[in-house]
Amino acid sequence: MTTAQSPGVDHRYDLLAASRRRHLLSLLCERGRLDLETVTIELAARETGTVDESVSETARRRVRVALVHNHLPRLADHGVVAYDLQTETIVPDEEFEALEPTVERLCDRVSAESGSGAAD
Repeated sequence: MTTAQSPGVDHRYDLLAASRRRHLLSLLCERGRLDLETVTIELAARETGTVDESVSETARRRVRVALVHNHLPRLADHGVVAYDLQTETIVPDEEFEALEPTVERLCDRVSAESGSGAAD
């Protein structure tokens, strides 16, 4: 992993542009520590409009690949999250606090407006 770069304002909004990253960060706000399998299922369920148990293996695989190859590395490069693929854990990192208030406001607004999230 590369040395974390503190996200400036433009990078913060870029990091929050994808709904998957917003929802992932929202879950971290709520729980503080996540496992990759749980996040994968919850995001896939949210995106497909199903309950966690009904999420197809295809939807789970699609979300997991996007998390592992896009969203988690991007957030980790900016010091927002730390993740370990050996233990499949995701935790807030040093720069998480800088995004937390914005994530909470965005997620509250989205929940109030529609409760839906498009895939990114």
